[in-house]
Amino acid sequence: MDHIKQLDKLSSIISSAFSTEETALHFEQVEIGLNFRSHFSVSTSSGNTYGLKVPVRGTDHGLENEKLLGDLAELLDCPNFCSVRQSNEIDFIKPFKNEVVNITRWHKNSQTIYELAEASKDNTLHDADSERFLFQMGEWMSFALVFGVHDRNDFNFVWNEVSGLSMIDMEVGLRTKYIDEFYWLCVYFSSDKAEKPNQRRFLTSGYDNFQRKLNKQKPDVLQLLKQYPHSSEYELQSEGPAEQTILQFLDTFFYV
Repeated sequence: MDHIKQLDKLSSIISSAFSTEETALHFEQVEIGLNFRSHFSVSTSSGNTYGLKVPVRGTDHGLENEKLLGDLAELLDCPNFCSVRQSNEIDFIKPFKNEVVNITRWHKNSQTIYELAEASKDNTLHDADSERFLFQMGEWMSFALVFGVHDRNDFNFVWNEVSGLSMIDMEVGLRTKYIDEFYWLCVYFSSDKAEKPNQRRFLTSGYDNFQRKLNKQKPDVLQLLKQYPHSSEYELQSEGPAEQTILQFLDTFFYV
């Protein structure tokens, strides 16, 4: 299949999967990350970018977890969730021959927290956007703890200035909760102890907001988990009070 036909086929697959008209302009291999051999990005005329991936880094049920956790994030309206769909029709790209592929609509015009320039980091965490960043991080922190999502480093959170924070690459999930996954945040926080009450308040507010959504949608959450054999018996992890969890986190990593 020539390149033009490949783009036409990708346009059709993505448009059908996401129920929107998309025209693929270009696709290329993603050159970073442990899944780079089977990870491609597709740019489109709308400005949206889509990731095509079959997780190969050795985690159990990576393909299913990424789809399931993407669906759970969408169901629970997590901040800037990245919708995930699947296709077995992308066999014209060599690594995807005879494979089911996850198609993820990426958070538009975003960069990983790691990639942000130093000035932008400061603005995100210490100035105008600090409250939004911390509130959204509190939501995602709660999501990651409840569903046992590991490998939560600053490459796996992305930010844009319009809508804020999203969490990505969730194939390592449905394990036990592990708040140490977020230790890296201390690098980006102010060391000024006077800011501690606000940091705690914003993180806690986001954490609590997610817990409210989870409680409201729990029957649908459990129904989604039952759709996959490996997740059907999974027990939701941290559902305790946010204040205790956030206090433990802040005191352990930021203020000792």
